[in-house]
Amino acid sequence: MPDYSNVTLCFSLPRSRSQWLAWLYRKADITSWHDPLNACSHPADLAIATPTDRKVFIADTSAILFHRKLSVAMPGARFLYVLRDPKQCAESMKRQTGFLYEAKMARMDEALRRFAAAAPPENVCDYDGVSEFARRHWPHATGTADPGNRFWDDAWLRHIDVPVRDQPAYPERRAALLRHDETR
Repeated sequence: MPDYSNVTLCFSLPRSRSQWLAWLYRKADITSWHDPLNACSHPADLAIATPTDRKVFIADTSAILFHRKLSVAMPGARFLYVLRDPKQCAESMKRQTGFLYEAKMARMDEALRRFAAAAPPENVCDYDGVSEFARRHWPHATGTADPGNRFWDDAWLRHIDVPVRDQPAYPERRAALLRHDETR
């Protein structure tokens, strides 16, 4: 079985700066993906697509729905957790899509907090501390030294936000993937 110790996988609710995290770690010239499960039909497809010969950072907002399956499929991967009030996430999604996903966000948040509670404290942060959290995990996630204060000052000011309607969608794959949702 492959070793995924080169992989850092960040679990968060939608609208929790996951796009920013993927953009940020890509600056280290590593493989960095945002929401790659959107193109998968099964959680294990993510493991199959993930290289094991270089550093990889993945920020996926639906990954929490498949936490156990991803744990099995990607042994050795480092799991990080970003926590944000699910009502804030739902309101942000409503501004983007016109729909309020409050029940879904609450269900995802319950699972996220349960797994985060069992994780090492240094692998968990609140939404307001995501920038410092990203810096703390930079060396492990990228395999490179901290790039310094100027890099972080510039990065923290960046607003990275591809509107939900402009993100790739694969409805048939998504429907197949959601059949494996562990939070129902």
